[in-house]
Amino acid sequence: RWQGVLSGLTALHARPEYLIGLETESREATGKLHVRDVSNVTLLTLPVTGIRRRPAPSHPGRPTQTSSGRPRGDFRAGGDAGPLATPTEIGQNAAMTTQLYLITPPRIDAQFAETLVEVLETGAVAALQIRLKDHQPDEIRQLAPPLIALAQAHGVAAILNDDAALAAELGCDGVHLGQDDGSIKAAREILGKDGTIGVTCHDSRHLAMLAGEAGADYVAFGAFFPTTTKTVTHQADIDLIQWWIEVFELPCVAIGGINVDNAGPLIEAGADFIAVSAGVWEHRDGPVAAVTAFEALCAAR
Repeated sequence: RWQGVLSGLTALHARPEYLIGLETESREATGKLHVRDVSNVTLLTLPVTGIRRRPAPSHPGRPTQTSSGRPRGDFRAGGDAGPLATPTEIGQNAAMTTQLYLITPPRIDAQFAETLVEVLETGAVAALQIRLKDHQPDEIRQLAPPLIALAQAHGVAAILNDDAALAAELGCDGVHLGQDDGSIKAAREILGKDGTIGVTCHDSRHLAMLAGEAGADYVAFGAFFPTTTKTVTHQADIDLIQWWIEVFELPCVAIGGINVDNAGPLIEAGADFIAVSAGVWEHRDGPVAAVTAFEALCAAR
């Protein structure tokens, strides 16, 4: 539907640079999207059902609960609704505490599982992305299963990077897709309705809205800061997080160069999750101290 919105607006207004702001200018509880030009003249009115506005807080500082009793937007594994809530329950209350989405180092050894256990036992981690970029698929098949088992045993969703088929093969709770890692539709066919699918959207509102309409369970924005984990070609601004959580219910993940010292503004902006790799594994006081510090930051929001 968003592709239809974009093409329709291009024809009507012939100003593509206005599209993102216009298409989200006003949304009503009735589920209609009103597109207006700079003179406040309505150009288009469309029904919108795939992405919804967040509910008002039911209590300051307290997350809204789903019918299954989990906080809205909870990544934690287990329960009959899968690692995330069902599509009608996706999203969190604006007053909900930001959660930690932990990413593995790109290269690990067999002893990494021992460190991971210590980190998971803090209870500070909501999701673990297994991102072993420096390993071949056969190596990942050997290294990932213990990590997946540990995460799930601690109620943490295990998300594999890039490869939906391998995620299903290894028994992961979901997959995180880059823009070149295949379609959400194909991943959904592989993982089923309860699998979690996240999508990298860089600094693009347009990519994020397309991902939401295609059935993603969360969108990831970044990089917000310089990072040594990957080559960065997109720089996201914190106001992107603020805009997303104000307009959409779908959870968002902030990623890229996040550490204990710079995470505060992202948490204050309302990011549903902060994704951290080197900021934990290379922390000056060790990984356990890092996740404990992140937990305190998130709880203080």
